Amino acid sequence: MLFNTYFGSTISDASAEITPIFAGAYIVIIVVGAVFLVWQVYKARQAARNEELEARKHIKFEPKKSLLVRGSLRLTIPENSLEYFICKAVFDEPTSYQLDLNILEEAGLDSLEQRPVYQAVRRINDKAKRNLELNDELLERGKEKTILNEKYI
Repeated sequence: MLFNTYFGSTISDASAEITPIFAGAYIVIIVVGAVFLVWQVYKARQAARNEELEARKHIKFEPKKSLLVRGSLRLTIPENSLEYFICKAVFDEPTSYQLDLNILEEAGLDSLEQRPVYQAVRRINDKAKRNLELNDELLERGKEKTILNEKYI
């Protein structure tokens, strides 16, 4: 009989009122859930923004398409031009200097005059600043040698 008294009752003694304790508990659960949802959306947006920023730091050269790529930004380099051979040489070995003589030989030009390499590097840097939205020079020049700026490796 004791079992039926507690669990088999057909008449409810409980009032239909929502007590302040339960109302407070429901409000706390809803607020915590909403804050958690907002926090997850915020984290996802920050992660996407960080990925985009990280992708924009690095610049790649795609020799088959003759493209410089920085994130979603692209710069087309004229194929088989001196600019193309400079980019190809510099991006093949980004941490070492590329001598003007080697670049001119690969391009099949007269290796006695290094001025064309200097001018081509300036053209690449000007185009890269405009099209890839760079603040610094993409390629750095030394005496008759060129290297990729370490910020973009």
